[in-house]
Amino acid sequence: MYTILALFVVFALFMPLVALKLSKKYAWAGFLGPAVLSYAFGILLATVFKAPEMLKSIAEGLIPLAIPMLLFPCDVRGWLARSPRGIASFLMACAAVFVSAMIAGLLFKDVPNVAMLAAMFTGTYTGGTPNLMAIGVALEAPTELFLIANASDVAVGGTYLIFVLAIGRWTFSKILPVREDEDFQSPLFENSPWSAKDGALAFVLSILVSAVSVGAVMIVLKELHVAWIFMVLTSLSLGLSLLPKVQSLKTGELVGDYLILVFCTMIGSMTGLDVLLAALGPVMLLTATILGLAVSMHLVLAKLFKIDVDTFLISSAAALFGPAFVPIIATRVRSHDAILTGMTSALVGYALGNYLGMLVFEVLS
Repeated sequence: MYTILALFVVFALFMPLVALKLSKKYAWAGFLGPAVLSYAFGILLATVFKAPEMLKSIAEGLIPLAIPMLLFPCDVRGWLARSPRGIASFLMACAAVFVSAMIAGLLFKDVPNVAMLAAMFTGTYTGGTPNLMAIGVALEAPTELFLIANASDVAVGGTYLIFVLAIGRWTFSKILPVREDEDFQSPLFENSPWSAKDGALAFVLSILVSAVSVGAVMIVLKELHVAWIFMVLTSLSLGLSLLPKVQSLKTGELVGDYLILVFCTMIGSMTGLDVLLAALGPVMLLTATILGLAVSMHLVLAKLFKIDVDTFLISSAAALFGPAFVPIIATRVRSHDAILTGMTSALVGYALGNYLGMLVFEVLS
């Protein structure tokens, strides 16, 4: 058994590298993204070998290590001091996702695990894929639910992304005001050099945050309540991000992202393709409803509060797609000056999404 377990672990540690390489080299792979490719590699392995039960515990242990490293670089104070218009639009987008998830959860109440799915999509569309993983682990979601939710997000979210890149600005400018061009400002995050020391420090600090979170929950609740562990972990990580030395550990974010991909590979290797295909249809309808309602509500709010079209698109991208897509949208709509607020908003969404997702689950269940 341990030989098979070692095979799965080594495979999961290595294949995200392949996924990242493919995503950079080929357009089709870049569209799917490294997370989906990692899932796919895991599914391929599952067709040959049956995953050991212990692999699930290992996979779930990666998420509380990854989340703090993703939150450490978040500059909350700087974000609050920057563009009030961009921050307001981002918060509108998050509120729209929250309300949309609640409505969709009630409309699709017959879909299995709908409260979990609504919570996971709330996290996804206010922060990104790491939130989907974190909320799923916190709620002890069935293994196949991770893959179903992510595949549905790729299909529905990918379709909307193509729309935004193709005719999004032209379409929404018919409803929202177009501002005059502003002075160009350089992007927020230049590619920071890899630092093994910073990565190691962020990893050790993440272990300490996870350990303290588990200990605090055990002391207060006298039981291992996973959802509360993630709430405490998120709060501690945000608190530490206020320290300049912790915030400077940029390499930790790369390590956290990689752990998320390892998690995806492991989860994929525990999921049967037949289960995925059977459940994907209803979940895609749920996903489309949440995303469609969220964008519509955000658009109405932006119109009411006179948010311009570029700020709307970039804040929407920060919430729906995460930090990786903000520069892409900004370049497409020729609004580089909004990259700073958009990227920081997306990082704040990593934390905010966890809170909102857990709240959606509590209400719907």
